[in-house]
Amino acid sequence: MEKFYLSVPYSEKDEAKSKGARWDPEKKKWYIPGGYPSIFFIKWIQELKENPHYSVFNEYYYIGENQRLCWKCGEQIKLYAICLPPGHKYLCTDMFGDYPPPVTEPDEWQFFDGCHYSYDSDGILNAWTENPSFSGVSYIADLNPQALSQIRCFSPLWSAGYSQTIQGSYYANHCPHCERLQSDFMIFSEPGGAFLPASPKNAAQIRL
Repeated sequence: MEKFYLSVPYSEKDEAKSKGARWDPEKKKWYIPGGYPSIFFIKWIQELKENPHYSVFNEYYYIGENQRLCWKCGEQIKLYAICLPPGHKYLCTDMFGDYPPPVTEPDEWQFFDGCHYSYDSDGILNAWTENPSFSGVSYIADLNPQALSQIRCFSPLWSAGYSQTIQGSYYANHCPHCERLQSDFMIFSEPGGAFLPASPKNAAQIRL
């Protein structure tokens, strides 16, 4: 696997090194060595710095494929999903309820109850944790342009569409015959859906 590089300011190089980051003298960049969980380095991941609204992250992903009948025209169609392996990271700021982690100095990262977190200068909590399960990602409002380009190689109609159910737009599968949006709820949330298998037999139908 290729090295996963970090965006580490010079003033924080000692901190990055103490957490296990390695220096690449050719690229002149710090990177995460193999076997190290990237959650320890979340504050230096360039993509998350540039896109603070992202709520799910991993160093790599899969494009999953399955089939089902279009709910509108009844044709058999292929469905695609961004799938993440066990250990992918997700923003868990809302999980604490009335018992948030102890307040830290601004942008000082700590661990609390399995989460890596910090507070910004306005006192806003930023907390990430790992998901132990293989998961398809649903209700995607925005995503990495490279990932969007790759999934569209398989399904050119995989695009943002408006859902009456949630009264909002998200990237979704569309039927190639009638072009109707295929609801993420049916695909990801209903047991037996294309990317929520209810049995080993169902799971074996998903291609990566």
